[in-house]
Amino acid sequence: MELSLESPILYESERLIYKEMQVGVDEPFLIELFNDPLCLRFIGFRTLTCTENAAKYIESLNKSFRDNGFSMLKVCRKEAPDVPIGTSGFVARRPNEHDADVNLGYAFMESGRGQGYALESSIASIQYIAKKLDTKRFGANVNNDNQRSSSLLTKIGFQYSRTIKMDNCETPLDIFILEIQNLKTDVLLRK
Repeated sequence: MELSLESPILYESERLIYKEMQVGVDEPFLIELFNDPLCLRFIGFRTLTCTENAAKYIESLNKSFRDNGFSMLKVCRKEAPDVPIGTSGFVARRPNEHDADVNLGYAFMESGRGQGYALESSIASIQYIAKKLDTKRFGANVNNDNQRSSSLLTKIGFQYSRTIKMDNCETPLDIFILEIQNLKTDVLLRK
């Protein structure tokens, strides 16, 4: 029997698959993604500049998945299931952020931008966690300079809640909340 280096698919959407990240496999992808100028601008510096730090980050994501049932996941196109194009999923909220159960996040490589993957992955991730954990309320925070992400969140049913200033962020964050019954999935049908 041949062992695969790839993690199993956790869920799928129309064009994408979602998997846990793996130590020893996904460090180069994360280093490239989180040092991309757009990610640095809108997400901030994550100390993912070397393999060791990226491996620790992957371990923390996988621990969150085991302990909490959610995490940021690797996103790949179905036609290239071993080539990550981004991340999508959930992280635990920070104090004073919002009172939702989980916090949606996503980031895509330049090759995965402008094709609707963030929209598709956000809806798929919300549907997966809503069913898996019976989650009813979702949060998202967005650098308030990031109009594309704010627009995406509003498009799928999130509502602006407030703007906060976090100690570790130069730019204020806009907080959005989604009640699961307000999730708009029909936006995927519109081209």
